[in-house]
Amino acid sequence: MKKLIPLLLSIIINSNITKCIAQVYEGPIPPITNGYGAFGNQVVSVINFDNPQNTSSFENDVSIFYPSGTATPKPTLLFSHGYLATDTTFFAPLLNFIASKGFVAVYVPQTAFGVCENYPILLEGFKKAARDYSNIIDTTRIGIMGHSFGAGAIPWLGKKLMMELNWGMNARFLFSMAPWYAHLITQEDLESFPSDCALMMQVYEEDNINDHRMAMDIFNNINIPTSEKDFIIVKTNQVGSYTYSAGHSVPTQEAVQDIGTNVRYDAHDYYVVFRLLDAMMDYKFNANETAKNTALGNGSSAQINMGSMLSDLISTDNPLPFLAEDFFANPCNNTDMLACPLVATNPRYEYCDIMTSITNLEDNLSTENYLSIYPNPCRNNLNIEANHWKEINLDVVIYNIAGQIIKVEQIHDQDIKIKLNTKYLKRGTYVIELFHKQSNTRVIKKFIKK
Repeated sequence: MKKLIPLLLSIIINSNITKCIAQVYEGPIPPITNGYGAFGNQVVSVINFDNPQNTSSFENDVSIFYPSGTATPKPTLLFSHGYLATDTTFFAPLLNFIASKGFVAVYVPQTAFGVCENYPILLEGFKKAARDYSNIIDTTRIGIMGHSFGAGAIPWLGKKLMMELNWGMNARFLFSMAPWYAHLITQEDLESFPSDCALMMQVYEEDNINDHRMAMDIFNNINIPTSEKDFIIVKTNQVGSYTYSAGHSVPTQEAVQDIGTNVRYDAHDYYVVFRLLDAMMDYKFNANETAKNTALGNGSSAQINMGSMLSDLISTDNPLPFLAEDFFANPCNNTDMLACPLVATNPRYEYCDIMTSITNLEDNLSTENYLSIYPNPCRNNLNIEANHWKEINLDVVIYNIAGQIIKVEQIHDQDIKIKLNTKYLKRGTYVIELFHKQSNTRVIKKFIKK
């Protein structure tokens, strides 16, 4: 099933050229037409200008999508795209969506071949847009959004713009999708990040490009309280003969196949990206506290529900990997040292170790007040005992040392002490994650099987 959704005309002001791209909506589930995720009623215009920092022969124009006729600076979303996805066609539905809601979106193509050239291209493009179009862009209310390579650049952009220039002093957030390696950012930088910033981190179930551990590293180490950040895992869905992919192409599906003429997108883009971004902008830019339940609901129904035909999102503050590193083209623990311009290595590889992450989570959660597990090491059984609850009602996940899921089960028992069978496990170190839904309590522990 395929249908064309007519979007608002984009006008390239500085060249007096009208550019219109067909945006093809696919799949049996209709787009969102009201509430968060529905297009706004603002007519959208686009300004293009040359980025002097970008000397590539590829597309190098910065694009500003904004509500037509705006007379005052508007809260602004800075968009950092994936590697070589330079044409705004890739993300046209998303950029139009942001401006249709009354905000500004700035798109800076980075067209070089590595970090050393692309990071400054991004930074100078955003700064020039703010300098030259201060009548449109409000730098006191800023979001930084990125995908893949561009999402990997978000921590550095946040450091340069939010920490050094104090952009977003009145409202700021990060929206990161399937991030690549984060360069030029230290642990001290992350620990010093403005705590009034919010964070939405997304990874996709079937994305085999960027290791989810990179997203987990930034999420776990950045100085943003858990009340202001959520880690979202998106699952692939099959509705009839149509596949709603949770691969690397979210947001907007398979745009590369129709570059320059059509952009293909579907309900996943609406429910996963448009809807949560819409709520985040309303929460941070408009100071609407009610919107937080959707944007950063920590697993609330408003946040994770994707309608009657799509699987709920998985939302957590304590993410753990569920796929081995060798599943990914860009594994987290990549230490192949290549010089600029490529720099195809992870400078934060030491933060990829699953056991280090678990130890940090154990320290932060103070879980002894809720559940005890013993004996540790164990042989045939692991005892789980609740300290304050009247009964045990838990979701249980066991991981091996590589972060792969070994077993998932639900335990419902009137007794506050149960025995978990561990006979099937081989000797070694494991991680057990226990989630008590009624109290929204998550307990994470290491244990050893003899």
